[in-house]
Parts: sequence; structure tokens; C-alpha cells
Amino acid sequence: MLMVVFGAGASYDSSTTLLPINSLGGSRPPLANTLFDSQRFGPYIDKFPRCRPLISYLQGPDVNVEGELEKWQNKANDKPERFSQLAAIRYYLQDMLSACTFSWLQEIHGVTNYKTLLHEIEDERKDEKVCLVTFNYDYLLEDALSTLKIRLAAIRDYVSGDYLLVKLHGSINWARKLADFQADTSKNQEQIVSDVIDLGHKLFFNTEPQMISEITATVPTLKRVPDQPYFSVPLIERRDNPPLFPVLSIPVEHKSRFECPSEHVRVLEETLPQVTRVLVIGWKAGDELFLDLLTKKMSKVERIMVVSSGQSSATEIATTIRNAGVKASQYLSAKANGFSKAITLGETEGFLKS
Repeated sequence: MLMVVFGAGASYDSSTTLLPINSLGGSRPPLANTLFDSQRFGPYIDKFPRCRPLISYLQGPDVNVEGELEKWQNKANDKPERFSQLAAIRYYLQDMLSACTFSWLQEIHGVTNYKTLLHEIEDERKDEKVCLVTFNYDYLLEDALSTLKIRLAAIRDYVSGDYLLVKLHGSINWARKLADFQADTSKNQEQIVSDVIDLGHKLFFNTEPQMISEITATVPTLKRVPDQPYFSVPLIERRDNPPLFPVLSIPVEHKSRFECPSEHVRVLEETLPQVTRVLVIGWKAGDELFLDLLTKKMSKVERIMVVSSGQSSATEIATTIRNAGVKASQYLSAKANGFSKAITLGETEGFLKS
């Protein structure tokens, strides 16, 4: 059984036309160190002013965004205001990445490496299932699966077909309903979201994540959206009562749990013992929870191939995976510089055929 693991680098380098090296692509999905670039994403920051006190710590080419956010998350128990700031960051990420993903697909006319890779996989797949694991919040994989006529219309659809899609850090098109909170309908949606953010550590949910498209808005959304169930509407543009809260994890270095439905984690745990080949694309192997799960559950992996920004980076990541205790007969480092080159140079196809 094949498993493919995607990290931020896969979405960042998801177009063979607008390559990162050309510095083109105005809507390109950001890497972690540019998630809070106020020059590019200032209008989205303006919608969630409670996150502003943290933004200065999260900008700059050399900033460790995960480390900074983990520091402030650890302080939240002593400073309840931090809970509100982190809640604002979740809403900000959902809003900004929803717009960014939609604009990116328009800019590249829907032509992504994800789609090419899935069709390469489908060409080689027999009757076995394929497990797709991503740490990205965007819906580029959902969009790619639609070209295989796979319709993800409900949260259970992610893990019920021949292609299992597990989004361990959540998704911009998922949400939870708030419990014990009724919005003041005399307020506009931005004010209602501000009230939710103000709750901070008092936020409480009593439901599993759902796709936003599964949840009927109390009042129609502010703008027409494409007729695709995976499409993400920014929550600040919906009219829900009780309001919805984004299902995506704060990007920190050491996570205590996965941010996805419990059923998805269960299916992943049941699937891992069957995995014989692993293809890693744009993931730095920094999620300790997932590495621990791979170490405990996978026992018959023949080959692991890593695609990164270059062969030396891929070798370093493969070493990290091996040192974490993940067992495989062979560790391979792609020569290509990134996802696009791995596709166009035939390295992904070669791995799938081998």
C-alpha cells in the first residue's frame, strides 16, 4: 500500500508554470515563515485585531514561527488574553488561506502538481487503497481528488473510499459549532466573531469537526461560491448561530494532539501496518506525534522517498525520519529541486513504477 505525506513545501511548489524560483505567483500558498507577512496579508490581519500584539514576533525571513507561537501558547494558562489572541490567529489563518487557495487555483487555472501526481498514482494503482496524509490547511488535495471523480461532500468521505485523505492539522474548510453560545443577531458577522474571540479560554465545543459545506448557514453567505463541497468560505463571511470556529491547529513545534476527526486518526492507525511504500513531498519531518505513530504502526515498509527543495535537504529529512525510529528497507532522496521538478523529471513516476 502506498502512503504519500505532504508538507507546506508541496503547496508552495504546486505549479510547474509558476515556479518558486521565478518569484512569480501573487497568490502562492505561503510557507510557515511568511504566514503573517503584513505586507502581503495586511487586510486579513485588519479583520482580526486581537492577533496584532503577536504579529511582530512572527515576521521576518529567519523567524521561527512555530517556536514563537509555541512560546505564547505555553503562556496562555497564566495569561488568558493569550487564548483570545491565539483564537484570532486561527480565524485569521482560515480567512487568509481560504482567499489565498481560491486565488491560487484561479491564477494557475487549476493546473496543480497534486492532480498530476494523483493521476500517476491512479495509473499504477491496482486494487489497493492509497493513504494521503497532509499537514497543510488548504484544499488543494480535495480539488485534485475531484479530477478522479472523488467527491468529498461530508467529513466521513475523507476516509471511506479508495483514497484516504487524512489532514492531521485541520483544514480551512472544516469547522466546529460553539456550544452554549448564541450570537447577538443585531450585530454584524465581524462583531460576532470578535465576541467569540473574546471568550478565549471559555470557548467550548461539543461536536466533532464538520465540513463547512455540510453546515447550513442561518443567513446566506455574503458572496456566491463555486459549486464544490470542499470549497472554503471564510467564517467571518457566514451567518451561523451558534457561530463556527475554525478547525486548524496553531502552527507550533511540539503538538500535543492532532486537529482532525477521531475517526480519521483511527482509520490512519488501522492503515499504517499495511503501508509498504512512502513518498514524502515538502514535509520537514517535524511532527513528533506523527513520527511516533509511524514508528509504532508501520512494520513492513520497503522504500521511503523524500522530495524536498534539493537532494541534500531530502537526504537530511530522510535521516530525520530514520533516526526517529521509522523502519524501512531503503531510504531514497530525490535529486529534483522540489515538487514541480520531481514531477517533470519523472522521479515521482519512477518511484511509483518501481
